[in-house]
Amino acid sequence: MDLENFFRRLDIGLQNPVVMGIIEQFWKRVVAIHCKDVGGSGILFRVDDKIYIQTCYHVVTKSDRIFIKFLYDNDDEPYTVLTNSVLIGKCKSQDKAIYCIPWQPSFFREMPDLAALVANVRFPEPNLSLLSLKGLVEYYNGDKGYTVHFYRRQFNGRPPSSCTLTFYDGSVQTGNIEACSESGCYRVRLRGDQIPQGTKDLFMRQYKWRPIQDPTVVMISHPGDQPKTITHGQYLGIEKGDKIDPDLDPGTYVIIHNAESSDGSSGGCALLIGKESHDSIGYNSYLCMHRLQCLEDGSRVASLGLIN
Repeated sequence: MDLENFFRRLDIGLQNPVVMGIIEQFWKRVVAIHCKDVGGSGILFRVDDKIYIQTCYHVVTKSDRIFIKFLYDNDDEPYTVLTNSVLIGKCKSQDKAIYCIPWQPSFFREMPDLAALVANVRFPEPNLSLLSLKGLVEYYNGDKGYTVHFYRRQFNGRPPSSCTLTFYDGSVQTGNIEACSESGCYRVRLRGDQIPQGTKDLFMRQYKWRPIQDPTVVMISHPGDQPKTITHGQYLGIEKGDKIDPDLDPGTYVIIHNAESSDGSSGGCALLIGKESHDSIGYNSYLCMHRLQCLEDGSRVASLGLIN
């Protein structure tokens, strides 16, 4: 289904420039992923002047490089751009993998800069003093705090036990390093008061919509060699991640929805769109990542995401 037909099918209350603009932005940012014999979807992000792509761990598993397929409309004629990528990090317990791509799409400047989600990771050991890694800040529901995930396939000798984290605003924190579920994946736990406010503002800390205003879920995916697809359904609830998938960290939460999806949709975009509780005419959206095709009752699962 193309965007024009999709917009005509939306509830009349969602047919406004704000909502349509949000959906159109993520229609551009969802791409197809090719990895050995497996295909999936991914979502583009911008940090400073670089482009990253996030997808599901179970889509890429052991692959350090994947190929990305972009679809554009140029004078009403679609065309395709293929580019490779470099692994930045992956985590089985979060079902998440992030890659950097050496190319900027034409809509690069339209994308919000998410530098507030990234921390520079440095180590006190003399032999590692020149090593600097990028860490991803994530909300950790289990203890109402945050984690910074980073990835290093192998250290020379034992992994370090501590590190310093420098955030986008120049603030610095020190933390202890824990090994995560995936070999090479590490994390540092931090309290909320150790995280810059601009970073915390990006996360879905509480549900902003009145319970009677059930939000719409818009599902956008690009399953491999199939056309890009967009569907919509309803938000059905929220659940602890390890109750849905035992491999997920017990501190994570997922959303349940009934928007249709197909094979190859994992890693695609699940947008929750609904009225803000404090603004009768405004809308807010939350970006989530599609994970599972169907539960026993036919509903779908997406990871809890960021405020847009």
